[in-house]
Amino acid sequence: MSMARSAASLITETLGNYGVKFVFGVPGDQLYSLMDECLRSGIEFISFRDERSAAHAAGAFSRLTNRLSVVASTVGSGTANLVGGVYPSWADGVPVLIITAQNQTFRPYADRGSMQALDQVALLRGVTKWSAYISNPDALPGSLVRAIHTATSPPFGPVHLDVPSDVLFSRDYTSRPATEFPRYAPSGPSPEQVEAVARVLSAAERPLLHLGRGVVASGAEDLALGLAEFLRIPVTTTMQARGAIPEDHGLCLVPLSYGAIAAQRDADLVISVGCGLNDLDFFGRPPVWGEAGQRWVRVDVDPGSFARGRVADIQVVSDASVFLSSLLSHLRKTGAGEFRWDMGNYKGLEASWTSAMSAGLQRDGRPVHPLQAVAAARASFPRDAVCIVDGGNTAVWAHYLNRVYEKRAFLSSAVGRAGYIGTAVPFAIGAKIARPEKEVFCITGDGAFAYSMSELETARRLGTPFVCVVLNDASWSMMKSAQTTYYSSRYVGVDFGDVDYAGIARSMGCFGVKVDDPGELSRCIAQARESGMPAVVDVRVDPGVTPPDFQTLTEIWLEGCDLSP
Repeated sequence: MSMARSAASLITETLGNYGVKFVFGVPGDQLYSLMDECLRSGIEFISFRDERSAAHAAGAFSRLTNRLSVVASTVGSGTANLVGGVYPSWADGVPVLIITAQNQTFRPYADRGSMQALDQVALLRGVTKWSAYISNPDALPGSLVRAIHTATSPPFGPVHLDVPSDVLFSRDYTSRPATEFPRYAPSGPSPEQVEAVARVLSAAERPLLHLGRGVVASGAEDLALGLAEFLRIPVTTTMQARGAIPEDHGLCLVPLSYGAIAAQRDADLVISVGCGLNDLDFFGRPPVWGEAGQRWVRVDVDPGSFARGRVADIQVVSDASVFLSSLLSHLRKTGAGEFRWDMGNYKGLEASWTSAMSAGLQRDGRPVHPLQAVAAARASFPRDAVCIVDGGNTAVWAHYLNRVYEKRAFLSSAVGRAGYIGTAVPFAIGAKIARPEKEVFCITGDGAFAYSMSELETARRLGTPFVCVVLNDASWSMMKSAQTTYYSSRYVGVDFGDVDYAGIARSMGCFGVKVDDPGELSRCIAQARESGMPAVVDVRVDPGVTPPDFQTLTEIWLEGCDLSP
């Protein structure tokens, strides 16, 4: 005879059988039974101060581990808060399972005037692959299996189960938790497709390898590096794939640098692997890429991605790791040609870009130039530290000097498809849970930091140390730069009051220090590292400087808009 179980235990036992160790969330009345079953089953319920932050931390965990994460929220306002945290994971294809508590089965769908009533299935449908209402507890194990498989099969992404509270609290069900789970079997190219790619490669004089987040999601970074080194061809990456090969490697060109753009234009063949070719890839269009004669091979697990961006000469639906392994194996048997790349020239262009963008490093006196803060932060941490970049102009400044040297050591929703800010602290918490052995540091603007600074208390409570270097110019600096550039410095809604972010950190039991002298930056960051606590280095930066690329970037993002004052 089967033992009676609660519906909540069906959920936690199924999750435990799949290997889930953590549930990220915020407590709520309707979640009592699920939280208690987490405790009983050995799954740690990690409590945040805001549901968005819980979802951000879950997403960061998945990005660094390539494993499913789970986030839970209560009905109504809790789930409404959650949506912003799910959006970056949906935009970047990150596998997250969302479990929301719903009002009792006799109240929702259609609503009968209940408190916290919300059509949560519809709300989350726009930012998930699958969103379903589960009113029958006997359907829970099978629904969980389907949800997990859907999230972890390409195109990867969040999924949602909406479960009524009376179901969660029920205790007399005899269904068994799932113990077997279908696993995604990576698809690969056909031999004919591998041969076709090898033929266009042998006919090329200047082939280039372009890597996207699909390479990271499939754990194919070493294969990509092996292919590039075998062929001795340059590599560029999307912003989300930074670190797929070390950015100081002789074949790597920092994305959007002069060297990368020149190589992308000059290539007569582009092999794009795991790339969606979105905004920050300029959709594969000139002048950042070559003209119509440039040949393209596009490889992605999601065939829908081929309808976005540049149309390829050869399209291969394949997991990045299987494709790269197959092509490399083929080329090792058949040999590869000699290609006409002068990497010294492109590396020189990259160096000139870095130099041109780094004039602020030489400035003396107060306040700190943003580039001085970025350079000090990067220099203060080891190569394998996990770096999180957050903010508007701050993300642009960080791009100039913050190099990424290790795979899965860079997180930023600000430079992903979502263009989402406010993730620094929850991303840092998720990163430390995922990679406790790694140091974690953040470079963030003050506007972005304030979104989630309450989670410093969460970090202190959890014992997840990291350092946040906050570039504090008391404004929404990207918007202020636009109003300076295009609207004759008519400032509307962009200035903040003076906030002591270091003091806020200390009030939550964390380390906090303020600095406005460039000469003190390294010392203050070192103190923050040595504190062994979540730490904030509140850097007063010059509010009057604008990134050199700002106008170009703005006119790309607002393509087709009349920016005349």
